[in-house]
Amino acid sequence: MNRWPLRPLNELLARLESGSRPKGGVSGITKGVPSIGGEHLNKEGGFDFDGIKFVPEEFFQQMGRGLIQGQDILVVKDGATTGKTAFVEDEFPYKRAAINEHVFLLRVNQRLALPRFVFFFLFSPWGQSQILTCFRGAAIGGIPQDFVRTVEVPVPPLSEQERVVRILDEADAMRRLRAESQERTEHLSTALFHQMFGQSSKFETKRLADLLDSVDSGWSPICRDEPATGEEWGVLKLGAVTTGHYLEGENKGLPAELSARPKIEVNAGDVLFTRKNTKELVAATAYVWETRRKLMLSDLIFRLKPRNEEELDPVYLAFCLKDPRKRQEIQGLASGAAGSMPNISKQRLLSVKIPVPSAPLQGLFAARITEIHEMENAQAASRKRLDSLFQSLLHRAFQGEL
Repeated sequence: MNRWPLRPLNELLARLESGSRPKGGVSGITKGVPSIGGEHLNKEGGFDFDGIKFVPEEFFQQMGRGLIQGQDILVVKDGATTGKTAFVEDEFPYKRAAINEHVFLLRVNQRLALPRFVFFFLFSPWGQSQILTCFRGAAIGGIPQDFVRTVEVPVPPLSEQERVVRILDEADAMRRLRAESQERTEHLSTALFHQMFGQSSKFETKRLADLLDSVDSGWSPICRDEPATGEEWGVLKLGAVTTGHYLEGENKGLPAELSARPKIEVNAGDVLFTRKNTKELVAATAYVWETRRKLMLSDLIFRLKPRNEEELDPVYLAFCLKDPRKRQEIQGLASGAAGSMPNISKQRLLSVKIPVPSAPLQGLFAARITEIHEMENAQAASRKRLDSLFQSLLHRAFQGEL
């Protein structure tokens, strides 16, 4: 039971604002003042500035609302990520920035509460559940501005808020460091490939048609929306491969009335390739290190099987096709009518030439990549434990139990 008094969020705020963009949007604007939307808030409570957009300087000068300052709290107001929350550190990389119309800006009255304390509460499962009780709408729903009257925040004395923030900041810092370390480790594989094979002109090139035993196609029946569980069969979605990492959870359960096709079951050691997707995402490749049983290829995903693994190591093949230059070359082979997703035919894929280093060199690369993968697994497990600890601390913090 919480021992601190609850106050409506609106009573703790000095300002509550939403932003705006010029009529017609900001597409094609390549300079000006950064415009922060929901897509720029990450799940860690911070920001991802990939694909940052801008509003013109003149428009920014006329904006009276939505101008970001250090210590502000941003909350996504609509769409699939409604409620996602981020904190603007004093070290925010942009001296001037504004939110767009899909984000709320909350500025805390620091005589009543610490901004970081309020952020941690809104970021916590308790805070998120309160925000989402205000969700309205179906297709593209969201939360109204008066959600701040519904959300109730436990408010201890400022000295206690400072103590709670210190503890949560320490746990959050550990969690972020582990996430950054994991991200750096993920880049090691790409760096290793370029170090060992960056000068591809040194190696003989061969067509995939001369290197592969088969390019297996899958099956896309009408499936359930939810993933397969237990001993159920499932069919992979494109998302299982799109990131370049195999994600077995990205599947749809096969209806009970349909018979499975074991010949297209995914196995450890497979090299998977997305033959059809959007222009930016087509031709993604993932190596299957491990997988649950009873998952099948969809007809949007190819499985590439080397004819002779001593000549073409599957790990090397996967990372060769993942190389940005090679992937861009393959994406250029995609075809499709206007309005449809680009598709890479089996015939066109087989025409692609790749460098083929010696078997010992490929083997050495595969061994090092395996070591990196094991390191990634250990870091992922550590990150999961730290995330669990942080969530536990968030829960206890706002119950007054720290």
